[in-house]
Amino acid sequence: MLISPKLLALILLKELLSLEFSDIAYLKSNDNRNSNKTFQPSDVSEKTKKQFYAMEKVDNALFKNANETLWQKIESYGFDNMKHEKQRFQAYCERIDQDNGLLHLSVMDFVSFIRNLQHEKQ
Repeated sequence: MLISPKLLALILLKELLSLEFSDIAYLKSNDNRNSNKTFQPSDVSEKTKKQFYAMEKVDNALFKNANETLWQKIESYGFDNMKHEKQRFQAYCERIDQDNGLLHLSVMDFVSFIRNLQHEKQ
């Protein structure tokens, strides 16, 4: 069972900061997996390419360090605990996703709904 690094980070953040699922829940929007948006290298200027490559080196170094730290923390948390929390969180998000009425709630009503759902599960 593969778990995305983003989901691992969210679950770990929840645990490290003593949060609830309601604090990290999200609804998917603007999912671009099926997008036809593309661009060609010729669409980008040489100056922009050089800037990109310079920033990419810094980004890669930061990512490498953050990724190593994340996996150390995940290992400390425990892979079995992570799998269990992943299943619970996915069920929680599916429940939210199935409720189409959420799209029409005010921010405060949405927060209230999420918090009530969290307390129902406990």
